[in-house]
Parts: sequence; structure tokens; C-alpha cells
Amino acid sequence: MSIKVLQKSLVALLFLMLLTNFSLTHSSSYVEVIVEFEPVVGYVEHYIDSRLAQLRDLGYDFDVVGKLRNVMQGAVVNISSDQLERLKNEDIVANVYPEKFLKTNLDRSLRLIEVDKISPLTDSLGRELTGEGIRVALVDTGIDYTHKDLMGLAEGGKIVNGYDFLERDKEPMDTDGHGTLVAGIIAADGEVKGIAPKAQLFVYRVASEGSYVSTHDMIRALDRAVDDHIDIVNISLGLDYVSEEIDRAVENLVKNGIAVVTAAGNNGEMEKGIGSPASAKNAITVGASLNNVTSSLASTLRIEGDTTRYEVIPMIDSAIADEPIKGKLVYANFAREKDVDGIDLKGSIVLAERGGELIQVDGKEQMELIYFSEKEYNVAKSGAAALIVYNNMHGIFYGKLIHEGASPTYKPSIPVVSLSREQGLLIKEIMSRGDVNAELSVFYDPDIVASFSSRGPVSPFYMKPDLVAPGAFINSTMIGNSYNLTSGTSFAAPHVTGAAALLLQKNPELEPAEVASILATTAEPVTDAYDIPYPFEVAGAGRLNVAAALKSNIIAIPHYAIIHISSVDSEASRMIVLRPIEDELGQLKINLEWNNEPISLNASIEKTNSTNADLIVNTKLLQNVTGKFEGRVYVESTQNKISIPVIVYVDEATVNANNKDGRIWLSIDAPDRWKFAKVVITNPDVKSTQSVTLTPSSNLSSVPARSVGEHWIEANVITDNGDVKGFSVIYVEDANPDGIFTDYLTMYGIPMKEAFMIVAFLGIAVAIAFVWTRKNGSKEETLFPSAS
Repeated sequence: MSIKVLQKSLVALLFLMLLTNFSLTHSSSYVEVIVEFEPVVGYVEHYIDSRLAQLRDLGYDFDVVGKLRNVMQGAVVNISSDQLERLKNEDIVANVYPEKFLKTNLDRSLRLIEVDKISPLTDSLGRELTGEGIRVALVDTGIDYTHKDLMGLAEGGKIVNGYDFLERDKEPMDTDGHGTLVAGIIAADGEVKGIAPKAQLFVYRVASEGSYVSTHDMIRALDRAVDDHIDIVNISLGLDYVSEEIDRAVENLVKNGIAVVTAAGNNGEMEKGIGSPASAKNAITVGASLNNVTSSLASTLRIEGDTTRYEVIPMIDSAIADEPIKGKLVYANFAREKDVDGIDLKGSIVLAERGGELIQVDGKEQMELIYFSEKEYNVAKSGAAALIVYNNMHGIFYGKLIHEGASPTYKPSIPVVSLSREQGLLIKEIMSRGDVNAELSVFYDPDIVASFSSRGPVSPFYMKPDLVAPGAFINSTMIGNSYNLTSGTSFAAPHVTGAAALLLQKNPELEPAEVASILATTAEPVTDAYDIPYPFEVAGAGRLNVAAALKSNIIAIPHYAIIHISSVDSEASRMIVLRPIEDELGQLKINLEWNNEPISLNASIEKTNSTNADLIVNTKLLQNVTGKFEGRVYVESTQNKISIPVIVYVDEATVNANNKDGRIWLSIDAPDRWKFAKVVITNPDVKSTQSVTLTPSSNLSSVPARSVGEHWIEANVITDNGDVKGFSVIYVEDANPDGIFTDYLTMYGIPMKEAFMIVAFLGIAVAIAFVWTRKNGSKEETLFPSAS
């Protein structure tokens, strides 16, 4: 009887505990989310199933859309919306990501990047380098697999396999054209030849005619790439937003040994910059340069007595002068016929505003329509030597002279360039002071970075973009068995993907970081129209050179050096590991390209064994300055030469970081009186962050060092003169993970909350049993005395 009472009591207690912790809810409103669990090693499928079963036991109402086993461990589910907040707080759930719909932002190009110079090179089997045997996946709008240059969707076709995440079927037909253009650049094998014409293509359709893509579809596509044993993933669907979940998926894909090539985006110099997935540290991010065609024009404008570097962009169809045009600047309003009547424009360089006046049409106010061709014709007829059209709104623009409404006999006769409104008004103000002479040049240059190519930086700890490739006026395959000329970083990225396929055919053992290193360090350094080297945040390491990449025998990890110093911590070093692709490195020589007087830079090589070497880059602050300074270290062997970008940040604040006793110790030095500082510590490998707050009176604190490896430290310091920042990088060797109890829980996948519930339940059960035993034991002794 007493045992039954105990059993009933324990059952009642368990029921009460469950009742207080869990509730069953039902709703007719469902949303799609990714539920991510903490990662485990081994038995991933069983682990995900058990976690989903636990969620059902906890009363969650959901349907599984698909499981994620590779780039993260979890599932895409449709779940009752009123359960979302509770779901986020479950101990077995690491992250919940709602679905977002984010805006996405060849023949001559192959010669420019020297694909035609690789013919003597072969792979280990003696085959020509064509990408044969390399599996390339496109995350895009699909592919028109009926195109004659892409040869069908089947095991024996060019497109081996694929999946349509929009229609949920295995026929990822392109109805937009974007993916087909990308595919042709990589691997077309017909009238148009891609860079790697024998590569095998896999296609994951995640976008259609619209300009938005689901984050969930993109992550599911990346997850599938692991199951399909892909070597390289090309993502030309750049987003205008940094998505934590997409960047994490990309990083995990790279950890799985898959190289990921991404388009930098087409935001130009806009503040949006580079978004996901191109913002991921270990993605190979590609900006766009011009192309080896006559349309690849550049221009410079120099004004007498003015040192401003004006960004002038030649209009499509513009005439080109053999020599720089020198003349007087003349303002001609909107360059209409009435604006130039009576003005002496002979030999002059005309400045005019885009558009026209506001006029009344049918009682409504609208802008007068004046084509660029009309402006050019009017000023040229009056004797002008060139025309500059500045924007009538913020920013730069791109113009075209020949259009459907133009006369069939119209042909531009003078150079015409566009200019931002801001710079146009600056020139107008200079002209208001008196006569001004200028010099305008328009010329062919295929290595100019396209003005639409998105700029970095993404982070003070790594470089973006990694390099640029031809992305303007690219001819490739198009839907409907046709061809099309197109521009955008979307079409620069597949040039790099094709090059990576050739590199992996030649050296299949290369890891993604090694592929990125070879492509970036052999890129051709490029300069702007004024012959000034581009900042690395614009052009990365330079323009892709396929032949140089395939002939290189040096791998540099990492493939750039970023160093932070300050007035307090004025010296710092960065080590780059050099190793050969084949055989040995041999004798190495170093040359520096460094013209930054406030900072000294030197480099040395220390051989670690018969094959590897360490490149040590040292910097020292010589003057009290702050800012960013750039240069290059060239490493040359008997076989080839590589270029390693060096970026030195001189920070306003100093973050002192030290790893001791399993902790990271932190303090701050700031040049001005400071009030407090928030310091964030990031482990980039696992994307985990910790933070501390420091004050002058409490300027030493620490956080647990939970894992070995590189950690990034960023401090935002509030001073009497405003906010300043400081950065540091520390390599943690003395790590102290959480206690043994937590380790065992993690090992067996038991969440902390459930563990405490179990312990509490057992404790209460033991206490009840103890009390019951003592009470009933005393009664039994009375009824049955042990002694007579």
C-alpha cells in the first residue's frame, strides 16, 4: 500500500512539474523558420530527429519542410506563430531564424585574364585544364538546360543534377536568364566557351524573375551542396543586407572543404556596401573590373588650380579623342538649343546639368525630357570639344547616347562623360570665380574597376573584396538558346569560379583557403584612371590572372596581412605561413611596396623546415597619426612571384589583451579623458561573442577563454571629445571550457534546463522516499519489535 502511495506521489509530482513548464497551444497562423540546434559530431540525422521529437513532446505544433545537416544542424519548419517566442527560449534551441526575403542586388574577357595562355599546363593525368571532373554548384535562378552550349539536365549532360527550391521539384529551369548567363561564363561548351568547359554543373534554383530571395532557400541550397559532394559553389545573387545565418552557412560550407565564390554586389560607393553572402570572411568575394572591349572606357578630368580627383564616367557610345582635350570650361545650363545659342563654345569643355526645367504638362508639373544625344548634338554643333553632364540628383549616374528615339543618322562626335551632382556643383562654384581651364581625357582601359562594383570594408579584421574580375560587357549564354551582353559583379564571380575549377583539376588536394590564396596573390594589381593604385576595399588584391594562378607554386595563409597599432601600442607583427603547392619553395626573395612615412614596415622570411616558411611582417608607428595605410609585400621564387596586401590600421584607442589562466584579460588606453568602454570579443570560427564594460576606475576585466584560436576584440570608447574605437587580435592558447558537468551534458546532448529538472526531480523523489521510509519504518518497529 505504502509503495503504491509513493508511486502515485511521484507520478503526481512529475505531472505537476511538466504542467508548470509546458503548455499546449494551437493556432491557425503558421510561419516558416529555421530551428538550429547546438552542433554535435556524428549521428547528426538521429540527433536532429530526436530534437524535433523533443519539441513535439513539449507541445510545439509544426511541420518539417526540410532538414539541415551540414551548414548548420536543425530544420526548416512551419510552426504556429504564437509559439515562436517560447521556442526561442528553449534550452535545446540554439537559434531561430525567421524567413526573410532579401533584395538581390565572354570571349574577350577570357583573353584579358589570360585563359588562352594555359594550354601547356595539364593535370596529373596529362589532361588539358578544362575543369574536367570538378563539380560546380550554382545558387541562382536556375539554368536553361535546353541551351545548345549547356547540353542538357542528366547524368551525362553538362548539368548533372539540381533542385528547384521554388517549385520543389528536380527541374530547375531558368525563366529569368541570370543563372544561364552565369553558367555560360563558367562552363559553356559550344559556340561560347566558358573558362572550365568540361566542369560538371549542379544548379539550385532559389530565385525567379523578381529581385528577392528567401534566406531559407539559400541556406537549404548550401546545405545540399555538401550532400552532392560539390567542389565549388558560385553565388552570384548578392544581397543588400548582411544576414548572420547566411554568412554562418557559408563559413560552415567552407569548413566542409567546399570553396565558395560570391559576387560583391552592385552598390558602387553607396553606404550599403558588400552584403551577404559576400560579407562572409572565408568566401572568395569578387568585384567587377571592365573588360577587353572597346566599350571599356575610362576618363580623367583635371581642372587648373584644383587638386580634386573627379570621377568622370564616359557615356556608352561616346566618341574618343586621340589626345587629351584642353579647353576653357563653359557652363551651358541644360545644353538645350536655346541654352547654347549666342555662346562661343569653340574648343571649349561644356558643363551642363542632366535633365531639364520643370514644366507644366496637362496641368501637372514634370521635368522637361532632354536626351543626352540632344545635349551632345547641340554643344558639338556650336563647336564644343567635349561635354560633361552632372547629375540632377545625389550621386553618380551612367548615361547612353544612342537610343531608340535618336535619329538613325545620329553619331556622337565629341567625348561625353557623366559626373556626380556634388562634383558638378563644385566645378560650377569654381567657375563662378572666373575663367577656368581644364583637361579631359577619355581612353580605353580594361582594368578599371567598374563604378557599380560594391566597395568594402566589411570588417577591420579581414579584407573584402578578395579580388576583381571582368564584369562589364560580358557575352554569355541566355535563355531561349540565345546569347546576351551583360554587366555586373554577378558575371565577374563566375570568372573566378571557372579559374578555381581549373586550379582544382590541376591540384585536387587544395583546401578552400589555399584556392583563395592562390587566386588572390597572383592577381594583377590595378590602378584607377589617374594611375593611382586602388584601395584594397575597392579592388581587393587585383584583377584575376588565371595563367599566373595555375603556374604559381606558393600558398600564403592568410593571403593578406591586417595589423592594428596605436600611439600606445606602436609596434606589431603579423605572421603569414608560406608553403609550396608541389615540391619545395626554394630560395625566396622579398620586395616591399610601402610609401607611408608615418609607419615603418619591414618583412623577413624564417624557414621552418625544408618546405615551409614563415613570412614575418613588422610595423612601427613613427609619427602621431591615425588612419588606414596600405602597401604590398612581394614574395618571389625561381618559379613565380606573389603579391600580399598589407593593411595597417592606426587606431585612436588601444585595447590591451592578454590570455592567462583560461581567461582573456582586457584593459583600455585612450588619448583623451574617457568615461567608459564597451569591449566585444568575437571568436570568428564559431561566431560566438562576449562583452565587458570598462571604466577608468575599473580598467581591468576578463572573460572566459572558451576555445583555442584567433579572437577579434573591438572596443567602442566614450571620451570627452566623442567616441573612438580600438581593435586587437589575440590568439588564445590557454582556454578553459565550461566545467566537466557541462561538458558531459554537451557530449550527450542534454540541455542545461532539462538537466536541472532531472536533478531537482530526483532530489525531491529521494527526499520523499527518505521521509516516507523513516515514518513507516518507525511504525514497523512498534508493530514488530526486534527484541522479545
